Amino acid sequence: MGPRHELAMNCFTGGMMYKFEAKMKLIDDATGEAFECDKTKQWIDDLACPLLTFQVSLPDGTKRWLYYNNKTKGKWQKNMWNFFQSSFRIDETLATATEGSFYIERVKAGVSIVIDEVVISRDCSVLVPNWDAEVRHSNDISIDYFLS
Repeated sequence: MGPRHELAMNCFTGGMMYKFEAKMKLIDDATGEAFECDKTKQWIDDLACPLLTFQVSLPDGTKRWLYYNNKTKGKWQKNMWNFFQSSFRIDETLATATEGSFYIERVKAGVSIVIDEVVISRDCSVLVPNWDAEVRHSNDISIDYFLS
């Protein structure tokens, strides 16, 4: 397992899409040199790239793990910061979770994951259908303000 961070599960809105973004480097522990992974390899391969994992606790006391691959196009560059990006929807599992955390994992043993500039943000380009804010009721009153 790699670096881990607790999540404020109550800050997510059910049904919404969110983006996870971070910059990452991989370092070979034995040599101190940058390590180049292959984004086409699965996590069981020694050349696999980092994977985003959410671990959540559900109201019934069980735990669930959700996995997200890096969706950034292009090859991993070993001597540069690599952009990691993945999107996820707040489905029923995430919406009902009582606590959760994310961690970056699944690179081969002996490789350290260096992470910077982690951001989780709501993807407002995908709206929740029929969300209350999108429904206008007939008894709503519209007031326009003009600046002069």
